[in-house]
Amino acid sequence: MCILRKDHHCFLTGGCVGLANQRFFIVFLFWATLGAAYGSAFNFAYMNRFVRPWWPLGWWTYIGPVAIMRWLAGYEIFFNAVLSLMLSFSMASTMGATAFLVAQCFYTLQGYTMHDYHVDRKRDNLQGDGDTLSERLALVFGRRWWLNFVIPQLWERNQMTPAIARNIFISSSKDL
Repeated sequence: MCILRKDHHCFLTGGCVGLANQRFFIVFLFWATLGAAYGSAFNFAYMNRFVRPWWPLGWWTYIGPVAIMRWLAGYEIFFNAVLSLMLSFSMASTMGATAFLVAQCFYTLQGYTMHDYHVDRKRDNLQGDGDTLSERLALVFGRRWWLNFVIPQLWERNQMTPAIARNIFISSSKDL
């Protein structure tokens, strides 16, 4: 299936991220980052107060595999091992979602998709989509891009200038 301005195929959503749904993917990453960081902070605070202080060497037992090994050896209770696993997963989710969010923001603000930035457009010296940051944000999010982070703007259309349309349609097709 052809996806206009295809960015990548997302293994989390099971679909392609392109011009029609990139705004929702970026908003999803934003809220996933906040939610994972929120959960990590509360889990860390609970473990620091009720399990053991993280300083000077308590942080070592906050690592999931270390806590499991300590539980198997009889030095830790099962509940604390599960808390450490939850903290490890939430911290990894925070870092992963943050990395994906930063990458998507970088590509969007540069006016490229991930594939175009690394393969097609940089190799063929094609320009990015949009001349200004506001044009690039309007292409992905619509006119009022900031409102998408509060409530999805399903009725807001992508704003495409004739130059952006020409640039998108002259780019080569992608074999992904």
